[in-house]
Amino acid sequence: MVIQIRSFLSFLLYSNLFISGVAAAMVWRTICLWNIHSVKGIIFFVFLSSMTVYLLHSLCSDDGSDSLRAQWNRRNRRLLRVLFITSFIFLLRQFFLIPVKPYHLLPAMALTTYYFLPGIHLPRRKGVRPYFKTAILALT
Repeated sequence: MVIQIRSFLSFLLYSNLFISGVAAAMVWRTICLWNIHSVKGIIFFVFLSSMTVYLLHSLCSDDGSDSLRAQWNRRNRRLLRVLFITSFIFLLRQFFLIPVKPYHLLPAMALTTYYFLPGIHLPRRKGVRPYFKTAILALT
């Protein structure tokens, strides 16, 4: 029973479902707090965007470490690919359904790209990335 619970919790955490759910919950809470007339489908869009970006990050970054997450990612590569393709397809569909102009999303896309690129081991300037990453997390 303990192994099954641990396996489920690992799936929930390492498949990025948890963090994507938290992102969607934060958008929902912001809508409630500010009494915003919800843009139809924006919460689902945020969930799918988070899933897609984090899954792509999980698929592209394998630093060879022996962390529990890295081990889980290596064992479940096929599942991660299926989840990525599925979330990406639904994200594209949702992108055309939400009544938001694409250029309104450009700042978030730029920040997400900056957050994502260092994880796939592209060259970067020393000492700058941690500060920007912290700022990006605070702003998004």
